[in-house]
Amino acid sequence: MASSSGSQKGNAASVAPLTRALRALTQADDGGEDHRWLWLGCRLAQELWDEELWLALATRGERIGRKTGRLSLLATSVNHLAAFHVHSGALATAAVLIDEVDAIAQATGLPPLKYAACKLIAARSDQVQMEAVLKLVQENAVVRGEGSAFWSVLVSCRAHAQRPEPV
Repeated sequence: MASSSGSQKGNAASVAPLTRALRALTQADDGGEDHRWLWLGCRLAQELWDEELWLALATRGERIGRKTGRLSLLATSVNHLAAFHVHSGALATAAVLIDEVDAIAQATGLPPLKYAACKLIAARSDQVQMEAVLKLVQENAVVRGEGSAFWSVLVSCRAHAQRPEPV
């Protein structure tokens, strides 16, 4: 069994190569097939706390989605951009982007993408709206067999919503 300090060294050692791989993904040719990995790149950039990478990857996905008409890529990328803007405190910008994600999902029949919406609702501490969105997320996660995705969103949003108020 590995000790926690050994595990931390392993995690730290993976940051540089992972960051290099994500930077390469931001600079790749927009015509390639690597756009399929942008959603994962955005999530990994968040885990690395690298806001510059997160923004670059989400922006690239948005650009490719708009240019090519790949609406699922566009919706996913705009959802990541909206989450980025919630994270950076630009809540009005995030709200506009979330409305766009909702419109794309509704027009195309894509499942609702509520990651950024949950973050925005939590940032605004709106418990009533939070419960309604979490119910929708849970229903859709169960239908798609993504129970673990629901629980991670639930924990993240509830933790964010219950943060102490600044003094």
